[in-house]
Amino acid sequence: FIHLPKTGGTTMLTILNNNARLPPHEDGAEHNGLIFFGMPPTPFTILDNIVHAGEDLRYLGGHMGWEDVQIIQDYTPNLRFKPFTILREPKERLVSFWAYLNEIGNNHTLPQMMRGMLRNSMYRMLAPLGSDLKDTEATMASIKKTLKKEFSVVGLTERFDETLMLLTQKGIIRDPSYSKHKVLAGSRPRYADLPEDIQKMLEKHNSLDLELYAWAQEFFNEQIQSADSDFQQRLETFQEEQRSRQEQSGNDGDCEDDLPRFGGWSCEKEKRSERESPRERIKKELEDMDRTEKVLYHVQQMEKPRYW
Repeated sequence: FIHLPKTGGTTMLTILNNNARLPPHEDGAEHNGLIFFGMPPTPFTILDNIVHAGEDLRYLGGHMGWEDVQIIQDYTPNLRFKPFTILREPKERLVSFWAYLNEIGNNHTLPQMMRGMLRNSMYRMLAPLGSDLKDTEATMASIKKTLKKEFSVVGLTERFDETLMLLTQKGIIRDPSYSKHKVLAGSRPRYADLPEDIQKMLEKHNSLDLELYAWAQEFFNEQIQSADSDFQQRLETFQEEQRSRQEQSGNDGDCEDDLPRFGGWSCEKEKRSERESPRERIKKELEDMDRTEKVLYHVQQMEKPRYW
């Protein structure tokens, strides 16, 4: 699962986590076949985790680039993935990203955040190995070809339930039930609410992502049209089951706290404000390191790919 930031990815990872449960270890510890990465890893880190998981591996997901997965496949020819990803309207996605970063302590204006970011992160993360990102026409064509020919499902955040039905049809997940995670929609401005100059800045920042998303919308419709004849019936049944589960649990599905392994993000703002920010946590960890450990830490950070 190529997790493009702020596309419903934590909700998707939680679904994968639920589908990847394995019999517990002898000591009773939870055993799960999902490997995930909260920040872009190096291909070596991905490979090391895959080797360590062995036959228990069920899913690989997180903020990885498609090129990272291609490198891993070259090293593990007997391991074949069924890749999928989820795209979101780029301008709204970036506003959501900005709101989330401020929630965890960044405290930047939207223009400040964009000045410190690389442009077109969806385009960057989905570019095939060896792409010349400056040759946007060729790279865009390669991305579209890859998504169409090599990805099992190309989903949309705005049509999440239908995306889950496609994943179920492809045999990638069995249980698609879910509650939403990291929901900030009610506490942040929408793109349409922003001043015109900020809107234009967002459009420029996401120009290639906007082209890619427009194509993905068309391709998503193609996937729905070629789905099984009972697709619509399965979708309606699933949505009715979702409503029933939420009524029985007393959870309206608007937000569910993250699992500890996904960072433990809370739906309650008061609880979030009490949590130590990632920046504060890293600062404390560095203070406890000796000089050699600090050098090694910074070298490792430099080796990690950057997509945004």
